[in-house]
Amino acid sequence: MMGSDMKKIYSTLIRIILVIVFVALAKHVFDKYIVPSQLVPEWFRVFYTEYIAVIDAVIIFVIGILVIQMISATIKYATRNLGREAQYVISNTFIIISYVILGVVLIMRLGVGLEALVASAAFSGLVLGFSLGPILSNFFSGLIILGTGYVKPGRYIKISSFSFPISLIAAPAYKFFSRDITIPTLRGTILEIGLLYTKIISVDGELVKIPNSMLLNNSIVAEDYEENKRVQIRYELPVTCDPRIVMKKIRENLDKSIGNNAYELFIEEQSDKDYYIVLLTSTAPPNTRIREYRSRLLQELINVHRDLLKNNVCQ
Repeated sequence: MMGSDMKKIYSTLIRIILVIVFVALAKHVFDKYIVPSQLVPEWFRVFYTEYIAVIDAVIIFVIGILVIQMISATIKYATRNLGREAQYVISNTFIIISYVILGVVLIMRLGVGLEALVASAAFSGLVLGFSLGPILSNFFSGLIILGTGYVKPGRYIKISSFSFPISLIAAPAYKFFSRDITIPTLRGTILEIGLLYTKIISVDGELVKIPNSMLLNNSIVAEDYEENKRVQIRYELPVTCDPRIVMKKIRENLDKSIGNNAYELFIEEQSDKDYYIVLLTSTAPPNTRIREYRSRLLQELINVHRDLLKNNVCQ
C-alpha cells in the first residue's frame, strides 16, 4: 500500500515538474526568438511587450490552478486511510493556503504596490462583502463544519428545517394522520464536505448538494445515535368498527409481534363524523431503524383492519 502511495506521489511530482519546465521553456523560446523575429506582426509585438506582465499573470494563474488540483487529488489519495473527515480537512486546508500564495504571487507579478493595495482593500472588501456574501458565508461555514466535526462524512443524518422548498397539503387537515412526519426533512448519508457545499446521498439514492451555511444553521439529527426512539402512528377507522373489538384485536397482534408493555394504545379523537383515530405509540429498540420499526407497526394495524372487514365486524 505504501509503495503504491509513493508511486502516486512521485508520478504527480514528475508531471508537475514536466508541466512547469515545458511552460517555462516555451515561454523563453517565444520571448527570445519568436517575438523579436519577423514571424509576428508589429502590432502584436507592441501589444505583447506592453502587457507582458498581465500575460505572465494569466499563465501563472492557469498553471497554478492546474498544479493545486493535481496536488490536492494526490493528497486525497494518500490520506484515504485516515478517514473522510481527516482526508477533506487536509486537502481543503492545502487548497486554501495554496490559493492565498497564488494570489500573492499574481499581485507581485502585476507590480501592484503596497500603498495601492492597502488603499483599495477597504473598497474591495465592501464590494466583495455585498457581492460574494453567500459564497463567503458558505466558505466559512464549511471551515467551521470541517474544523469542529459538526457533521462527518459517512454519517447518516436527518436535516429538519422549514427552509426546504417542501409544501404540505393543508386540506383536508384531518386526513394528515401521522404527526411525527409533518416536519419537512431530508434524510441521507454525507458523502463529502466541501468548501462551499456538502454532498449528501438521500434515502432515494439522489445526490443532493446543500450549501454549508444551510447545513450549519439547521437542526441536525444523527440517526446513528444509540438511544431508543419514540414512534407515533395515527390510524383512521370507520365508526362502524366496534372500538372495543378493534382495541382488543390490535393488542393481541401487538403482544405477539413486539411484546406486551412495549406500546401504548388509545382512541385519540374523532376525525370526522364517520371516522375515529386510533393512536399507537411505541419505542424502537436500540440499533433499529425508526422507519423500519414504524413500518412494521403500521403493517399490524392494516392487518387488523383487513381482518375486521373480512369477518364483517365493520358494517
